[in-house]
Amino acid sequence: WTVGLETHLLQRALLLAVVGGLLSLIVQPYQRSRLFNLYFSSYCDPQGACYQVNQARIGMGSGGLVGTGPARARSLWGFLPNAHTDFIISVIGEMFGFIGVSIIVGLFCYLIYFCGQSALQAIDPTSRLIALGGTVWLGAEALINIAQAVGIFPVTGIPLPFVSYGGTAMVMNMSLVGLLANSVLQGNLMIAESHFQRRFPEVSG
Repeated sequence: WTVGLETHLLQRALLLAVVGGLLSLIVQPYQRSRLFNLYFSSYCDPQGACYQVNQARIGMGSGGLVGTGPARARSLWGFLPNAHTDFIISVIGEMFGFIGVSIIVGLFCYLIYFCGQSALQAIDPTSRLIALGGTVWLGAEALINIAQAVGIFPVTGIPLPFVSYGGTAMVMNMSLVGLLANSVLQGNLMIAESHFQRRFPEVSG
């Protein structure tokens, strides 16, 4: 869509993605079980397959409005597996409550807005594609991670950008933001140069 592809090609790509996802569910039994355990949790073993998601929900809900404080977070006592990676937002929700989670979500919204602005200010198609891809990348990772913690999406193992533990993910995300910042800088320089040339044509000539 960004590079001007025809609509029917995008529709075919979307159809192939849906068919591939359905085939994956048929071939991989553990993927079916994840979806079943998520949307039919009443039939799921709370001490088995649903233990991690249930503990994440309990931690998120027990924080209330302002949280229990860092010293009283039960998620850090071993009740929630992978609390420092996949379910870090549940720990934040328990420590700092709804307000803390809202601040994290607000920061991600601002980051996505910045990424979108960088895509609009890109000076060439390549920079525009990089900026748009970065926007989708960071936004999708944040959405999927938070959604799996509250039980909307199945657990996928995707970390929360800039928050979850992990050096490789942090380096990749920081590199991506550096590319986006460069796109914004180059766009601003081009706009400033254009204004200067229009205002002082004798100097630019």
